[in-house]
Amino acid sequence: GTVKGYRIVNNIPLSLSVSEQAFGNAKTAQNNHSSRFGKFIQVNYLESGVVRGAVVEQYFLEKCRLVFRDKSERNYHVFYYLLVGASKEEQREFSLLHPEDYAYLQQEDFNLEDAEDLRCEFKRLHQAMEMVGFLVPTKKQYVWVL
Repeated sequence: GTVKGYRIVNNIPLSLSVSEQAFGNAKTAQNNHSSRFGKFIQVNYLESGVVRGAVVEQYFLEKCRLVFRDKSERNYHVFYYLLVGASKEEQREFSLLHPEDYAYLQQEDFNLEDAEDLRCEFKRLHQAMEMVGFLVPTKKQYVWVL
């Protein structure tokens, strides 16, 4: 809806969450949505003890996950969403192989028994990115990074 010329967007926080989970979480043996990022918050105070400001640094927790995975674990969700959910046109555009053709995915007990869920999540991610204002070229840049 709108209020005096302003568009009210109630679903943006949810859409941001969908994007954060896709790009920042991975499946582990214990948790399907394990965050791969950490935060360090440096709080700066005035001499009087009043908070002057803060600096938040985000950092990558598991760089090793990009080249190796343990049994029954996966890399970042978005990687699997893309491999399973991309249209034929997207597969050609991004030179995607079939999942079984990636050496990384052949490490220990790989399977995609939840392929239909991954397809749905890929569509959900596209919708979420559109809701928060990602333009098509920006979405494509994210895919090329993968």
